[in-house]
Amino acid sequence: MDRCDRKNRRNARGPTQRILPRGTDCSARFLQLGPCCSGRSKTCGDGAMTGALRKLVNRGSALAAGPIARGSIVSVLIRITGLTLSFVQAIIAARLLGVDGYGLVAVALSVAHIAAAFALFGYGTLATREIAGWLASGKQHLLGKFARHAVVSVLGISALSAIVIFAASPFLAEYRSVILVAAAIIPAVALIQLLRGMAQGFGDVSAAQWPGEILRPAMLIALVVCSLAFIPDVTAPGFLIMFAMASLCSALAGAILVRRHMSARNTVERTANTETSDNPAFFGKAAPFFALSMLAIVQGEFATIMLALFASPEQAGLYQPIARLTPIIALPATAAAMRYAPRVSEFWNSGQMSRLADVTRTYTLATCGLTTAVTITLAGLGPLILLAFGPDFTAVAPLLWIVGAGQIFNTATGPVGYLLTMTGHVRMATISKVLGVVAALVAAVLLVPHYGATGAAIAVSVGLIAWNTAALIATRRLLGFDPSLLQLIGRRQPATGREL
Repeated sequence: MDRCDRKNRRNARGPTQRILPRGTDCSARFLQLGPCCSGRSKTCGDGAMTGALRKLVNRGSALAAGPIARGSIVSVLIRITGLTLSFVQAIIAARLLGVDGYGLVAVALSVAHIAAAFALFGYGTLATREIAGWLASGKQHLLGKFARHAVVSVLGISALSAIVIFAASPFLAEYRSVILVAAAIIPAVALIQLLRGMAQGFGDVSAAQWPGEILRPAMLIALVVCSLAFIPDVTAPGFLIMFAMASLCSALAGAILVRRHMSARNTVERTANTETSDNPAFFGKAAPFFALSMLAIVQGEFATIMLALFASPEQAGLYQPIARLTPIIALPATAAAMRYAPRVSEFWNSGQMSRLADVTRTYTLATCGLTTAVTITLAGLGPLILLAFGPDFTAVAPLLWIVGAGQIFNTATGPVGYLLTMTGHVRMATISKVLGVVAALVAAVLLVPHYGATGAAIAVSVGLIAWNTAALIATRRLLGFDPSLLQLIGRRQPATGREL
């Protein structure tokens, strides 16, 4: 009996394993028992290589089999459709309004989205975390109470935000006309985001995404096309009015979908033990998410705002195709996160840390690889893609490589933002975001006045790198495992597809 046979017979003495017949090929034994002799013989070395390939296959099979994967596939399809519609919408706007007019619209929408994030007050992220946790712990009786409180709060803050913007509009010079219309967009945009978070908490990826990502751009395109039959020259304020109409219809559709989930749980609510003492302070719970959501939206609209402040509407307009293509680069991560985020809350609340760590590592491996492939493809075809916006926009095609590098780093560190927020470490997530925004702001002040859109792209990537580095350090310390790409090597096999 050779060394390989003796060691495999010893390893096979577990309660659920059997001793394999002598002479069985060592590579076959490896697939069932693991490495036998550390590669000291050629046969065992081949087995180790086969086992490594088996691990990679299992990672891919696990990712493709579970609910996170199924939700991600649905999310990818919706996101691709939505991004295609948004891309067409952006091309139409750029062609109709020109570089300067497109820049005015972009700045107005950035202001509206930042004000909507302020009005949301963190309720969107809170809804995702709390609803998933309530469903897992049998506290469905809190759903209706939370929904009523969140909607009233968001609409009230939206109205106050619109009044403030309206009062400040006389001081905004060339942006005054579009900012006035942007104030009217705030309530609908805030409601769309709130309903998105609620639907995501219920685990309904489709209802969370399609009202804002498919219905809204589709309606806007239809409105613009129809308006051209009566108004040949569409202005920036006119375009924003049509955007407001499409947003309102999308918010109503999202409300109907969420209401269906609420109604489906009314029976559970009536039969549940609804103790009066179980009355959480929703406003207090949402407050920690407020700063985080504000930082997130500022980070998303950062380049446009910096170009409006330190450059010109023309530079802001030139950057918009890059801003429209960036979500496509980030698509693998954002699509997978639609189902991953509530699963984090479920695993955390039920104490399943090993499953959380395994699922997260698989998520990181898949999203980083796909993001890299998308970046190379889009950046390589950048000049041809941007030509659709007009010949003036092709000059900014190299910026896709810059923002793509930042997104690759973002996925390589793992879903650190979701891990911190969904496990209750909102304070550390906020601190990490602050560091990222500060780093981006310093870079923008130094670069945007001199390099315009190029400086803005560099500043955005600097902010992403700073934020993810700080969040990764916090995640490793607070959760006890490293979700980054570099730590996948040598880790044990991830959770099965059923767990995912």
